[in-house]
Amino acid sequence: MYKIIGGDQKPYGPVPAGTLRQWFAEGRVNGQTQVQAEGAQDWQPLETVAEFSDLFAPAEQYAQADCGPKGASGEPSDSGYELDVAGCVGRGWELLKRNFGLMVGATLLFVLGQVVLMLLAQNRSIGWLVSLASIVIAGPLAGGLYYFLLRLIRNEDAGIGDIFAGFQRQCGQLILTYFVMMLLTFLVLIPGGVMLGVPFAMIVAGKQLVAWMIMLIIAGALLVIVPMTYLTVAWSYAFPLVIDKGMDFWPALTHSRRMVTKQWWSVFGLILLAGLINLAGLLLCGVGLLASYPLGMAALAYGYERIFNGGNSTTPAS
Repeated sequence: MYKIIGGDQKPYGPVPAGTLRQWFAEGRVNGQTQVQAEGAQDWQPLETVAEFSDLFAPAEQYAQADCGPKGASGEPSDSGYELDVAGCVGRGWELLKRNFGLMVGATLLFVLGQVVLMLLAQNRSIGWLVSLASIVIAGPLAGGLYYFLLRLIRNEDAGIGDIFAGFQRQCGQLILTYFVMMLLTFLVLIPGGVMLGVPFAMIVAGKQLVAWMIMLIIAGALLVIVPMTYLTVAWSYAFPLVIDKGMDFWPALTHSRRMVTKQWWSVFGLILLAGLINLAGLLLCGVGLLASYPLGMAALAYGYERIFNGGNSTTPAS
């Protein structure tokens, strides 16, 4: 029999081990949920309890496969899921209300870092160096922001400094994730870019715009927009997979694409809704971004929990 501390910081139980396993499968508890065995005095994370060790695959297992944890057959586990877009945003809003100062402070630090890099990149003398540095910085920062939000969601002791965790945890893999994402996206867009470039070059040279040139422009635009949109959404959870599950860059990219593609339109809707929330914040003289950006990112983090950890909350049903 075990007691647990739920996401609302209230004790639940005692319940048998089978119930805990069911809650884990439903995503109501995770490895960081505090549990207390019957007769014990101390609380400990679920993942450290020997009886439940089979629930938690080591990080190396993710690095050896081209997607997530192995199933009983030895094949990568690609279980289906349903993504509640509005529910993710709602839970993100509740998380923001409970941790407003902390989330705004961390987001402000994150955004300021991005703005400083962007401004420095405009300097002709050091712009190339800043652009190179951004490749090294962007991945760890993105991973660190997810790490911070996931710790809040899981009721762990999160701090503003956690947004820099990507420079300490999986730093090299996060850098490679960002670099490979940018490189592959660029390569995929080359055919569309060429199709767009030919008619525009002819127009600049003084040629008259004709029907076949218009068709080529439309086809080229589609060849740019469609694959870029698909890959942006499909790879949206590569960074948290690297920093949260210890995956290498290629398994993380593959696993993110495979799982997101199962409900691509739902994930696209979540990303689009987060973008609209940020647009609303931007329209409020930019100040609204201090709340809208962490809200949108928290919604995406809840989406990650649902897709890859099988649940939306660490609070069990009462």
